[in-house]
Amino acid sequence: MIGPTFQSLKIVTFALLMLGAVGSSLFALGARISKPKQAEPKEQFIPSNVIPFHDARAKTASKVSR
Repeated sequence: MIGPTFQSLKIVTFALLMLGAVGSSLFALGARISKPKQAEPKEQFIPSNVIPFHDARAKTASKVSR
């Protein structure tokens, strides 16, 4: 009597495992597909306290020439 129930338990466990694997991979694929739509703004946000490199170089060059 233990044999058939153990076999059905193995089958149910395997089915749940496969269902979880397929579901998680579909979730990961969906997150990968929907990610570029969220990152739509093409300009990169630069905080006001960070000076871009070319601006800093231009300012130091103008200070040196003065």
